[in-house]
Amino acid sequence: MVKVLFLLFLLAPANMLGQSTYKLVWSDEFNKPGKPDSTVWSFEDGFVRNEELQWYQPDNAFCEKGLLIIEGRKEKVRNTEYKKEGKSWKQARKYAFYTSSSLKTAGKKEFLYGRIEVRAKIPVGGGAWPAIWTLGNNMEWPSCGEIDIMEYYRIQGIPHILLMLPGARMPGIMPCGTVKRFLLTTSCKRTRNGLLNFTSGVWIGTKKQSDFI
Repeated sequence: MVKVLFLLFLLAPANMLGQSTYKLVWSDEFNKPGKPDSTVWSFEDGFVRNEELQWYQPDNAFCEKGLLIIEGRKEKVRNTEYKKEGKSWKQARKYAFYTSSSLKTAGKKEFLYGRIEVRAKIPVGGGAWPAIWTLGNNMEWPSCGEIDIMEYYRIQGIPHILLMLPGARMPGIMPCGTVKRFLLTTSCKRTRNGLLNFTSGVWIGTKKQSDFI
């Protein structure tokens, strides 16, 4: 069983960032036991993207002791969209053998500029692909683009933390060794002049959006 622990801050206060111009406009410390706040968070359901093996379901996510816990489970679940002659990968699989949860704030909490900061404890075992990312709200993914604040991925068998844009030529990549779990505080700041500032324990750098495309 894999657990991913999240603590989310949006537009963190000045004393955290060392900048007096910031004002906290929203945060979620997940301090109410049970399901995440439904006025802020929605769940993705079923098979969603990338032909991934996991089946997304709300049962795998809950709040406990000030943490959002997302569990990856090995279990057999019937695909409710299965069709014997299904042409898409979402329809062709009769069962899923792994489950997880994917949460989003789309349509409930949306921001254009500012700083998003997340503290998370993530697994680094084989098959894990945890990510913290933002999307545009004016069209469907992948056309809307994305900003990956944190994406765990294996490169040549070595766990890495990636901070990047889709199709990026200049991602920030940090190997995180052979540890079983990885604890990090990661953030992304977007400004009106198109600058993106990535940090994850150490400063990654500041680039214009045009530098990545």
